[in-house]
Amino acid sequence: MAAMASGGNWRNIRLMGWTSFFADVSSEMTYPAIPLFLKNTLQAPASALGWTEGLSQLIIGAMAFLSGRRSDRTGRRTGWIRLGYLLAALGKPLMALAHVWTVVLGARAVDRIGKGLRTSSRDALLADSAGPGEAGKAFGFQRAMDNAGALVGSALAVLLMAALAENYRVLFLMAFVPGMVAVALTLGLRDLPQTPRQAEGSAVRLPRSKPFWWCVGLVAFFELANSSDAFLILRANDLGLAPAASAGAYLVFTLVAAASSYKLASLSDRVGRAPLIVAGWLAYAAVYLGMALGSAWTVWPLLALYGLYFGATDGVAKALVRDASEPEFRGQAMGVLALIRGVALFLGNLLAGWLWDGVGHAAPFLFGASVAAAASLAMLLAWRTRLLPALS
Repeated sequence: MAAMASGGNWRNIRLMGWTSFFADVSSEMTYPAIPLFLKNTLQAPASALGWTEGLSQLIIGAMAFLSGRRSDRTGRRTGWIRLGYLLAALGKPLMALAHVWTVVLGARAVDRIGKGLRTSSRDALLADSAGPGEAGKAFGFQRAMDNAGALVGSALAVLLMAALAENYRVLFLMAFVPGMVAVALTLGLRDLPQTPRQAEGSAVRLPRSKPFWWCVGLVAFFELANSSDAFLILRANDLGLAPAASAGAYLVFTLVAAASSYKLASLSDRVGRAPLIVAGWLAYAAVYLGMALGSAWTVWPLLALYGLYFGATDGVAKALVRDASEPEFRGQAMGVLALIRGVALFLGNLLAGWLWDGVGHAAPFLFGASVAAAASLAMLLAWRTRLLPALS
């Protein structure tokens, strides 16, 4: 990717990519283990997973909104980014102390406060650092590096879970090391020059454009279906895969996501954001339907398709919001997106846990498939009626 720079501040973009890489090595070393640790070690119900992951998403959204709003006021993003990565690193070893599921909830809260504090400021710095016509490429690069880190972290999780005989506590302690490497890399990031409004301290209002709120509303609608990936791992184990094999199936997802994110997000710079998002959400609906009705062997191809969904949507959705927001308000725009997504994900995860425990293990996935299909149709209609922003 060395030849990709054609404008903007690609030094910042590359550094944020590598920071995301090591942070996700740390996160994904632990993430496949969390639902299995809760279920098999702590004997917690699925509703505990719903609360843990749902509250985590709500915290991310709230912190992202607050830090994004503050960073817009001053134009200074890097301090929030550094603090966020530090807290996320500290959250990993705290899980090793857990003997009841509420301690896992607290450790995840520390981790997710960190993720929230860094997310909107990092995304705003990415958006500002991208040159004209390169937003999809910039976000795609960051997501590709993030997913490459997830791939390495997931592979380490598979190997370590087998080697450590599912001693999850040691795994949580080891994840601290790459997390601190990510913190060290943030020291090389540089803030961009302030805009006149930021210099005055007046860049504090929310974005007002109708296309922005259409983007955020449609994404929030979809997120009601988007229960935590931890439920996919739990379902894989439920369908008959051993814990290490369940983590291995998740590794397939991260491999495909890492391979596809940059190309698909860059493609959105040419064909538009909405077509990629619609295709991705339809793939998500197919995956969730398959997880509801499938068997152990179908988990592997379904999680490969899930990787394509992720590659086609995550960075692209942020680029779509970037297109609909002014430079002075991009921290808040990304923060609003994270906040509303967080509320929707909180509700979606609580509902998924309740459906799993109260209705049946296939129920969260049938619900998710139905809502994702409806969100795809809504996005398609908004795009065809030109309610969404043009490329910028």
